[in-house]
Formats: sequence, structure tokens, C-alpha cells
Amino acid sequence: MDPVAKKTGDGSPPSLVGQEPSERNAKMEKEPQELFSRKLFFLILGAIFGAALPGVMTIAIDLHQKKLQRASLKASFAGEIQSLVKIVQTLEMKEEIQRSIDLMKKTGKKYPLIYSAKQDYFQVYKANVPNLGLLDATTAKNICIFYTNCFASVEYINQLNSKEYLNKLNLRSAIKEHKQLIELLKGTEELGDPLVGLLTKK
Repeated sequence: MDPVAKKTGDGSPPSLVGQEPSERNAKMEKEPQELFSRKLFFLILGAIFGAALPGVMTIAIDLHQKKLQRASLKASFAGEIQSLVKIVQTLEMKEEIQRSIDLMKKTGKKYPLIYSAKQDYFQVYKANVPNLGLLDATTAKNICIFYTNCFASVEYINQLNSKEYLNKLNLRSAIKEHKQLIELLKGTEELGDPLVGLLTKK
């Protein structure tokens, strides 16, 4: 039952029947404290979110920028690798080297390659070695293997294009190095095509 107001004989404010003054006072004191606690809680919560929000935004922006950078990096590598494989196939380098081997076996003479690799064909790779960490481990590893194979191929091509270098080799060694170059070029094709597919995969 709700308490009812009862007048007092001494003229003091009416009290509530069924509720002691001490209880009423305690309740009146407690309500402002609870209100203050709630306000303080929301104030602290707002301060925390206000302080954390710039950090969260910075992290989100950084992740987005890395995603864009990763996509650009993949596209650049895919373009360069595809071009390198295309050069080997278009110039029929393996077939031409095999013809040199056949000619050396037939004539007993050494012939320099008709190809040379004087230009820098690996600008994307050289410019982005520090950025390989943006890619997943498998893709980064395959890129390194592919370009190591390419570097070795270029070295062999330039050596076997040099008469001075060939003069240091006997016929057997010259034929052997030509065969090794064919294997390297085969590796370039075998590694390159799947790697381009991996880099362009959505």
C-alpha cells in the first residue's frame, strides 16, 4: 500500500506514513549519487571512444592503403613476368639454342648465341623487392624463384654470346652450357605462366 501524507503536530512538513524519515533521507541522497555516477560513466565512455576513434580511423585507412598497394604490386609483377615469358616464346630462344647445339655437334666448332640481354628487363622486381612482404608467403617465394631463374638465364645468354668466353671452353663444355640455358628458359616458362595466374586471381 502506498504511504499517505500525515500532518505532524509541531508544524513540521508532513511525513509519509509507513516510511521512516531516515529511509526517506537515504533514498533522497542516493538518487543524486546514482544520477551523478551514470553521467560520469557516460562521460568517461565518451572520452574513451573519442580518444580511440582517431586511432581506429588511422588503422582502417592504413589497411585500405595496403590493400590498394598490394593490388597494384600484383598487377605490376604480373605484367612484367608475362612480358618476360612472351619474349622467350616469341623469339623461340630454346629452339635457336638447340640449333646452335646441333651445329656445334655437326661441325665440331663453337658458335656464340645470336641473342644478348643488355637491357634491364627486371625494373619492377628491382624497384619492389622491399615491398614483397605485402604479398602472401607463397606468392613472394614464387616471385623470387622466377626472377632468380631469369637472372641466371641472362647471365648464361651474355656469356654464351661472347666469343672471348666461348674460347675458354672446350666443345663439350660449350654444348653443356647451351643445354643448361635451355633448361633455364624452360623453367622461366613453367614458372611464369602459373605465377601470372596466381597474381591476377581475384
